[in-house]
Amino acid sequence: MKKYLPLLVASLISVPAMAAQPGLYGGAHYSAISLDSEDGENFDFGNLGGQLGYQFNDFLALEGRAAFSVQDDNISGTSIDVELQNNYGIYLLPQYHFNNVFSVYGLVGWTKAKLKVSGYGQSASDSDSDMGFGGGLKLAVSDQAHLFLEYAKLMEVEGDDIDAVTFGINFSF
Repeated sequence: MKKYLPLLVASLISVPAMAAQPGLYGGAHYSAISLDSEDGENFDFGNLGGQLGYQFNDFLALEGRAAFSVQDDNISGTSIDVELQNNYGIYLLPQYHFNNVFSVYGLVGWTKAKLKVSGYGQSASDSDSDMGFGGGLKLAVSDQAHLFLEYAKLMEVEGDDIDAVTFGINFSF
């Protein structure tokens, strides 16, 4: 067993070259979104979406995202539903690669979201946009794929904050 130990250790610490390669990438994500309103109401949503981006070099990417509601919420004690129908945006992602597998990134850009409130036979919706920012971690699982986990403040409009924790996967083309 001792003669195989160096081989085992070498195979565990060697990693394939998986740093960011220039080019197109795309993928899918799920976001757990929180809307904290200035009047004290808090709403939790689930959105499913996709992203398409271009990796310019090891340090910078540009990404467009779109997501749609898969889980809505309601106003406490009522039958009034609140739904974050969709959100989309475009973001710059500056990034740093610790090694060929792990990297961190920032997220800064523009987000637009549409909120719908319905109940008692009526509904109303409103859209707004704002600058957003955040950060995340990436884990390369192959030469062509990486998983990511991030936190972002998507927007703040009239005292209402919309934050998201997002998990997803991207594939290089």
